[in-house]
Amino acid sequence: MKERKKILFKVKGEVVVEDTRDLLLDDIEKMKWVVAEECECMYDDVDVEVETIKASQDLSEYDVSEDGLYNWKDPYFNIITGVTLVGDMDDLLDCIGKKYRDKYLQLS
Repeated sequence: MKERKKILFKVKGEVVVEDTRDLLLDDIEKMKWVVAEECECMYDDVDVEVETIKASQDLSEYDVSEDGLYNWKDPYFNIITGVTLVGDMDDLLDCIGKKYRDKYLQLS
């Protein structure tokens, strides 16, 4: 079973920031200070929760946001702006119905 984590930063029970990266404790503390400053509240008013999503199927590395498609494993969450053909077009067309098409297409 595949797992995916979400770290939720909440103020008064409302999710203010959601992060899908694995953060170290120092990074979580820094983020709490940033959230407290932005929301104009006390540091202790920021609650942190870790949600684990379990799926019986393979989870995609890609997710959708308001800005577009991005790879959630990318530490900078760069928006994908293009697709590049890596291999031969004939091989890609042969594999289009199979799960191997990502071998021929690269998102950038």
